[in-house]
Amino acid sequence: MTVAGTFFTLHQWNHWQNPGRQLLIGLGSAPQTVRAGGIVMDEPMINEGAHGVTQSRLKVQLEWIKLSDPVVEGKMGTSGTSFLPIAGGDAGSSVLDGPCSPTVLVKWVGVVPAYGDRVEFIGNINPIPSPRNPGQMDFASYFQRLGIYSEIQVRYAGDGRIISHGHGNYWIVWAGASRRWMQLKLALDLQDTPESAGLIQSLVLGLKDQTPEETRECFRRTGTAHLFVVNGLHIGMLALIAQFLLRPFGINRRCSVFLVIPLLAFYTLATGLHPGSIRATLMAAVLLFGCFFDRQPVSLNTLAAAALVILAWDTEQLFMPGFQFSFGVVLTIILLAGRFKRLLTGLGRPDSFLPRIFWSPLQEAWYFCCQYGAGWFGLSLAAWIGSLPFTLHYFHLFSPGAVVANLVMVPLAFVVLSQGILALIAAIGSVSLTVLFNNANWAVVQLLLLAVRFFAQIPGESIFIGPPSLDSVECEMTVFDFNAGDSVYLRSNHRAWLIDAGSSTAYENTVRPFLQMRGVNRLAGLILAGGGSGSVGGAIPVLFDLKPDEVIDSAVRDQSPQHTTFFTTLAKLGLGKGIYEPGDVFTISRKATARVLYPPAGIKVRVLDDKAMVIQIKTGEFRVLLMVNAGFLTERWLLEHEPDLKSNILIKGRHPSDLSGTSDFLDAVQPQVVIAASSGFTMHSGVSEAWIREVSARGIVIFPQDSCGAVQIKFYKNLYSVEAFLGNQIFRRKSR
Repeated sequence: MTVAGTFFTLHQWNHWQNPGRQLLIGLGSAPQTVRAGGIVMDEPMINEGAHGVTQSRLKVQLEWIKLSDPVVEGKMGTSGTSFLPIAGGDAGSSVLDGPCSPTVLVKWVGVVPAYGDRVEFIGNINPIPSPRNPGQMDFASYFQRLGIYSEIQVRYAGDGRIISHGHGNYWIVWAGASRRWMQLKLALDLQDTPESAGLIQSLVLGLKDQTPEETRECFRRTGTAHLFVVNGLHIGMLALIAQFLLRPFGINRRCSVFLVIPLLAFYTLATGLHPGSIRATLMAAVLLFGCFFDRQPVSLNTLAAAALVILAWDTEQLFMPGFQFSFGVVLTIILLAGRFKRLLTGLGRPDSFLPRIFWSPLQEAWYFCCQYGAGWFGLSLAAWIGSLPFTLHYFHLFSPGAVVANLVMVPLAFVVLSQGILALIAAIGSVSLTVLFNNANWAVVQLLLLAVRFFAQIPGESIFIGPPSLDSVECEMTVFDFNAGDSVYLRSNHRAWLIDAGSSTAYENTVRPFLQMRGVNRLAGLILAGGGSGSVGGAIPVLFDLKPDEVIDSAVRDQSPQHTTFFTTLAKLGLGKGIYEPGDVFTISRKATARVLYPPAGIKVRVLDDKAMVIQIKTGEFRVLLMVNAGFLTERWLLEHEPDLKSNILIKGRHPSDLSGTSDFLDAVQPQVVIAASSGFTMHSGVSEAWIREVSARGIVIFPQDSCGAVQIKFYKNLYSVEAFLGNQIFRRKSR
């Protein structure tokens, strides 16, 4: 109780007194323009933006921040080429009072600073946004755990500058330089195979971003993604390798401690100070120093001591997935691995009544193999059990094959790490020897890739599990909120459909995590309703990830590059598609159907969005009209050719250059609810404050997605509900 009370008090104090939180309170949640200066506290994350402009994201510990003069900022924003002198700035008032030094995220444009650089900049400050869709990564909560509550958007390259260098922590600078050197040496002579070089760097140094996303997804699905995180496995393997390499030099176990522990500390620092590596290094130090006292350390006490040190340093670590995974898995291994080994070894004993002195050489060999195999299998099984609750909670993934996959993958990863260390040692004096070890590692990595792809393709090897459904929903829809593109998830009678998949980025960051959260392992159908990369860009990975039983497209030919690429992939996979015209009906489930209203075959339009499908979904007594990107032209055609547009819910997309949601069209549809994808609309889109007031005056409930995010619709036997993801807006209506 004393420990828990102390932890709670310390955690609450750190939370309420956090400088980043105090800065957010001082500035408020409304966007403001500020001028600020500080020190870059990490290695920037770099992305190539549009028109060749380099964009990056920095963590900056502020030294000062002032509210900007709006008149001066407006002039600078117009030109976009000059930087406002701010040293000793006299405009505005400081919002940093006292010794606090908050850390903020800075979205930087132009020349990328390095860790330890002092920078000055001007930009718009906002709270880090919360997710707008279910299943999305909650970056706001994640960064708040790190003490970061705000982000500053630097709009132009001239709005920020690097003042000086070399203000970071010496040890971190040295570790970063060492990491870059090691990364370079591990890729020698592997430039023509970037995937293999990246995987070696990921396994040796924990640089998971060097491995392509599709490869990382295979590791996630097989339950071996822990190989990308420097943790106890890496630290333990490194300690064994180091002691093995020191033996030929006559260095005994006690003397090796003074070399191995600094090596482990350097490796932990160079790979980013992950909680798992810190925990493992602390435990290894206790275990190795135990030889000086002729005592066997108690594993549970050692684990508890490591946890105490980490939590005393940062109480927020208790709520981080990395800490939970690391300590949960090690605790389970300590409690269960030995028991599993003894149980499995006993099963391989030749004869319990036969003294060992009478065993034959074959029996001795069999028992040795059983002991070795039982140890590995017991360790893998215990680790799988320990990680299972966290894997289900964070990734919604159940991987029964992970126990066997780890038996194959971990030894291969050990070989990769061993040869990587030998390559780094050789790089000090011989480039040729480094190249030799790297090429040997290339061969092992090919086996590793072959193994992970084999296990990933085994049916049932990994299953995404969603929450149990406790209500009597007959049909449900989730309308995602994107800045560009559209996607709607539809589920009825345990059959999952996807109407468009958004852009490739939207699918990867939003749609796929949502489907995994809902336990969708295969789609009953994929409907290509929209046009362009904003709606079709994510459809190609859908074919590989979810293998839809049916693909539905309109009768209008579309020669856009995105559709062409999609249809080429469809043909390579041997999948067909259904062509539907106005009046055609297809079955969603036994409780829901969909009728295509638009476009007719042969229609001539100039804008890609005017080819988007219009679908009316019917479930029970309720109807939903899905307009996707339809504009004025589509609405006019529907009013002239479709006599029955009446629907309970209108899902109104956005057209890039045309009006939509006209009075005549609303009169024909007579919706009770309108879901309007308002974010990103142009001035001609028809979604404005005036339009919203006009719709509301008709007695129609409107859900503007720029303020409510994703919208979930649930249909029951005699009522339906519409609920916003952001805010508390809910609408319920019974059947008439």
